Amino acid sequence: MWNLIKAQNYQIKRDNGIIYIYLIGALYFVAIWSEFLTGNKIGEITGSTAGVLNGKVCFIVCGLLVALLTARIMGWDYNDKTLNYELLAGHSRAKVFWSRVLVSMLWCLVTVLVLFFVPMTVFGILNGWGIHADLGGVLLHYTLAILPLLRFVCECVLLTVIMRNCYMVMTIGFVLYEFSWVIAEMQSLLTEVKLTTHFASTNVTRLLEFSKQYFGYIDGEDVIVYETALETSLVLGTIGVSLLVGGTCLLIAYRYFKKCDLG
Repeated sequence: MWNLIKAQNYQIKRDNGIIYIYLIGALYFVAIWSEFLTGNKIGEITGSTAGVLNGKVCFIVCGLLVALLTARIMGWDYNDKTLNYELLAGHSRAKVFWSRVLVSMLWCLVTVLVLFFVPMTVFGILNGWGIHADLGGVLLHYTLAILPLLRFVCECVLLTVIMRNCYMVMTIGFVLYEFSWVIAEMQSLLTEVKLTTHFASTNVTRLLEFSKQYFGYIDGEDVIVYETALETSLVLGTIGVSLLVGGTCLLIAYRYFKKCDLG
């Protein structure tokens, strides 16, 4: 399986589709951050401020990139009808499937880590961490948010195996991600119930929105301080639901992959 993983990584690095996907994500990321920087001086944005602001960016951009990358890596061989070549070369269906899953998770994980931590690291080095949020709390929020995004990877893997068309999954996967979030936000306005771990999108949102804040008197001035404490139910729910849903999706996808026609 290691040879399959190396071969797929070699292909991905030379795939124009992957380059276009990253260009789309980068343009979206830069556009939103440019809007943030319009009314603020770079010298005033600390690491803690960047951590809070970046959550609003990462919710959308990470969902977009995870859907596009997973669909492309898992499904591009369905479109050009070359998936059988690996089986004809003597590799088992299990190795073909799990190698693609691991490569998809690796690329998505590295992408998410860069989007999550580079902005706050850069501004933290330039202007210090600051006083707007607790460092440990912010890192916990972002670390936990990785789990529902990996869950979303697993959901996109299942969609790709069933639909066998990477371009359809790119569209449908991201639409479902956004649509589930819209439904949750509308539902929260109409009722007192707030969806959390029910969808990957709502789980990421609850972890990265930093909605609780208060004014604190620090160093002789009033400043906004964002609360980073997390409810135990959200922490345990994020871990449990992400593992359960992600594992179930991969199991179903694998069983379907073993029996379906790959031609």
